[in-house]
Amino acid sequence: MITYSSINRTRVVLGFAHKEHVRDFKEKCTTLDESIVSRAIFPDSVHIKYEGGNRVVLTPETTEFTFSSVSVMINHMIRHGFTTGDSVLGAMLEQIATNLPVEDKLVLRCVNDKPTFVVSVTHDAIDLAPVTERYVNPGAQGFRELVSQLNRDGAVSSVEVDSISRSIHVTPSGSICGALKALSLALDKAGAIVNNSGVLSQLMDMALADVTANELRTVRNISRYPVTHPLSRYKDAALTIEDILVGIRNRELNETIKRKLTAALKGSGEFSALPSVLTKGFAKLSKDFSGQLDKIIRNSLT
Repeated sequence: MITYSSINRTRVVLGFAHKEHVRDFKEKCTTLDESIVSRAIFPDSVHIKYEGGNRVVLTPETTEFTFSSVSVMINHMIRHGFTTGDSVLGAMLEQIATNLPVEDKLVLRCVNDKPTFVVSVTHDAIDLAPVTERYVNPGAQGFRELVSQLNRDGAVSSVEVDSISRSIHVTPSGSICGALKALSLALDKAGAIVNNSGVLSQLMDMALADVTANELRTVRNISRYPVTHPLSRYKDAALTIEDILVGIRNRELNETIKRKLTAALKGSGEFSALPSVLTKGFAKLSKDFSGQLDKIIRNSLT
């Protein structure tokens, strides 16, 4: 059983109830060298020091700990039989949400700025990871109310709960924007956020970034096709679209890119005869994210 934790970017301290639990840690979290965490948990070297009081101290050799990397370790331990009370687990998760970089995710907060969930949007799907005692147990009332509210909303196709990571995976029934609106309302009703409109705006920005990243991967692949590929004839168009998408991603559009973005959204001019694989992203952007695009255009330097 895990009884204690102290977590920051350069040091993770875990306390266990008995010496046998420390031995279990060595067996299940290391391989040939008990002073190095298994590379199946951390891809980069993480050193282990065993201290008195049944404590272990983890320190990364080069890169700092992140929310994602420590989440992998916690889930690995739970998957391999380590147990902990909701209060201790909630404290661990709150520390990694507060003290570690969350990268492309968003930390949701309730009253007193207390973190509740960490949310991400990837490939038009939503994932929420609870990071507080109130929601860490899927059987708890707050957790069940949130899942129930999402399941009742027509904008949501399915809600899946992972019993190990305690995460919630939300699949939209239509646009990602509709599902995000349903999510913000459900979070508000469950008491997990305090500013519904502000949270929704941040979630929409995440969704826009996700769509932009997906389309960038597509057009960059096309711009690099060999001359023997049928789509290689559209290399120049792909490079132009790449410039537009990079501008959206960076939220900086010069006058030339603004004009090209406007034409791309309308499907006019040089974008009128392109194959759909190159233009489908603009149709989605125009339909679902016109408000955010207008804001980016207005705020860009002229």
